[in-house]
Amino acid sequence: MTVQGLGDLIRVPNGASPAADGVIITGETNLDESSLTGESRPIKKGPGDEVYAGAINKADAITVRVRGTCGKSMLDQTVEAVGKDQTKRAPMEQIADLIQPILSRTLHRCRHKELGSSGDQAAFVFQFAIAVFVVAYPCGLVLAAPMAIFVGGSIAAKNGILAKGGGEAFEKANSVVFPDGDLSEAMDERRLLSGLKAAEESSSHPIAKAIVSYCGSEREAAALGYVEELPGKGMKAAYRDRPLDLAVGNEH
Repeated sequence: MTVQGLGDLIRVPNGASPAADGVIITGETNLDESSLTGESRPIKKGPGDEVYAGAINKADAITVRVRGTCGKSMLDQTVEAVGKDQTKRAPMEQIADLIQPILSRTLHRCRHKELGSSGDQAAFVFQFAIAVFVVAYPCGLVLAAPMAIFVGGSIAAKNGILAKGGGEAFEKANSVVFPDGDLSEAMDERRLLSGLKAAEESSSHPIAKAIVSYCGSEREAAALGYVEELPGKGMKAAYRDRPLDLAVGNEH
């Protein structure tokens, strides 16, 4: 294995990942950065654009000048930050740690008191003492909070969500939005389907007919300013009552 140094030039072919963070010197390509940013669509990159270790080259080969040393890449810093934050104690865990010794001392005193006042029924009382000890011991309280945070964090990570520790902040959230601009143009499903129906009614393509069928015959088609068919790509249209274009088809 060769350690990459600052200023080294590395070639990243199709399907490979840069060995370190850097800047593209030659070539243009599309990079899959979903493991870093969560963006599902490949990002187009060219000379002068930054690339990061962990991204996957989805198109042509590129030449990259290394700007980050091994262990200091964006991916390494993300993993390190999440690892540190996962070791932080959540408020609920701190409360459990505070209550645990009090409950333990109280439980032991109650058990010894029962055994001391048992008299001739020591065996019978001993059974109740063991039952109280098993049921009331705060193992569940101490173990439940960190286990819930660990399992919840693992499930979130599998779905592409990185949680920085158990800060218990989600319970106070009242709104959830997408940071990548998906909601910058508010449009309900009915208006969208109406626009799709109006655009695809002008095409004889089998997929267009399937979209029109999905929109439903009872749905009224939206009023479009113009409709243009792009051969091999799809349909392009514009709403008449708002400055918003509508494109349906393939990305290429």
